[in-house]
Amino acid sequence: MSSNNNKNAIITLSAGHFILDNYSNFITPILPLLVAKLNTTMAVITGILSIGHIGSSLLQPLFGYIADRWKRRFFLVIGLFLGSIFYSFITMANSLFMLGFCIVMGSLGSGFYHPQATGLMLNLTNNNNTVKDMGLFLACGTMGYALGPVISSAIINFCGMKYLPYAVITGIICAFCILKFVPKITKTVKENEERPRFREALKVILKDKVMLLLLMIATFKSMISMIFGIFPPFLWTEQGFSTFHIGIIIFVFLAVSALGTYSSRFFEERIGTIATFRLSMMSSLPLAILYFTTYKYFPILSLVFYFMAGYFAMLSVSINMVLAQRHLPQYKSIIAGFMGGVSWGIVGICLGLFGLVAQTYGIDKLLITMSLLPFVGAYLLKFLPKSLAYK
Repeated sequence: MSSNNNKNAIITLSAGHFILDNYSNFITPILPLLVAKLNTTMAVITGILSIGHIGSSLLQPLFGYIADRWKRRFFLVIGLFLGSIFYSFITMANSLFMLGFCIVMGSLGSGFYHPQATGLMLNLTNNNNTVKDMGLFLACGTMGYALGPVISSAIINFCGMKYLPYAVITGIICAFCILKFVPKITKTVKENEERPRFREALKVILKDKVMLLLLMIATFKSMISMIFGIFPPFLWTEQGFSTFHIGIIIFVFLAVSALGTYSSRFFEERIGTIATFRLSMMSSLPLAILYFTTYKYFPILSLVFYFMAGYFAMLSVSINMVLAQRHLPQYKSIIAGFMGGVSWGIVGICLGLFGLVAQTYGIDKLLITMSLLPFVGAYLLKFLPKSLAYK
C-alpha cells in the first residue's frame, strides 16, 4: 500500500476517533434535562453512567484481545455505528431502562473501536512518524471529547431535544469512509499462528514489569486529567462563574490537553523520551500549587496554570502508548485497551473516594496530594529499558 494511502487511512481513523469520542461526551450537559424528563435523581443517572464506563474503559483489554485475534475492519465500523446511533438517541429514552440501554450500547461501540483502531495505527505508520501519527490520533479523540458537550448543548438549545438523533448522520458517513479509505486488515504468516488465550495474554502483560510501569504512568496521567477536569468547577461555582463560562473553561482545558498529546514528538525529538516523561510527570505538582495560590485573587492567571496542567499532563500519552505496544507488539490491541481504557477505568472507579476526600479535606488538598504521585513516579522511569526510548 502506498504512503499516500497510509496517510488517508491514518486521517480517517483519527477522524473516526474524533467523532466517536464526540458522541461519548454528548450526555454531560444533558444530565439535568434527563433527570427532569425521567423524574429520577442524579445518583441514579450517574450510577447508569458508571455501568457504561465498564464498557468503554475496563473492558477494552478484552476488546483488544478480540481485535488482535480477529483482525477485521468490522470492529471499526460496528463501533462507529453503535456509538453514533445510541449516544445520539439518549434524549429519546422514555425510561431508565432505555437510557441505560443506549448508554451501554454506545459504550460498547467505543470499546470496539478504540483498541482495533489504535493497534492498526501502529501498522500504518513508519518508525520515524509513529509517535507523531499516534499523537494525531489520540489528540483527535481528546478534541472530540472536548467538543461533545458544546455540540449536543447547541443542538438542544437551538433546535430541541428531539433533534439530537440527527447527529447520527456524521458517524454513519465516517463508518462508510472507514470502508473506503482504511485497508482490509491482512494477516502475515506469523500473525496467523495460534495466539494465547485471553487469560494467558493477561498473565503475560500483568507479569511484565515494564508494562506495569507504563500502565502506572498512564493511570497517573488519566488521574491528573480527570480530577483536574471534575473538581475545579465546584470552586468556580462558588466564585460565581456561570455554567456557560465553566463549560468554555473545560473545553479549553481539554483542547489544550489534546495539543499536549499531539506535541509529544516535538519534545521527544529535542530532549529525548525519558526527559519528556519527566517533564510531563513532574510539572503536575508545581502547577497545582500555583493554581491554588492564585485562583482566589488572580483568577485569570490561575486559569493559565490550570490549562498548563492539562497540557503537560497529556504530553507523554502518545509516547507511553507507542512504547507499550513496541514492548509487546504481539498484544498491541490489548495493550491499547490497557493504556487507553483500564488506566481511565481505574481512576473512574476511584472517583467516589476522591469526592469523599475532597468534601472532607478540601479540593485543594486532594489535587495537590494526587499531583505528588506522578512526581514520585518520575523517579521510577529509571527502570524503563533504554532500548525502548527514542534517545
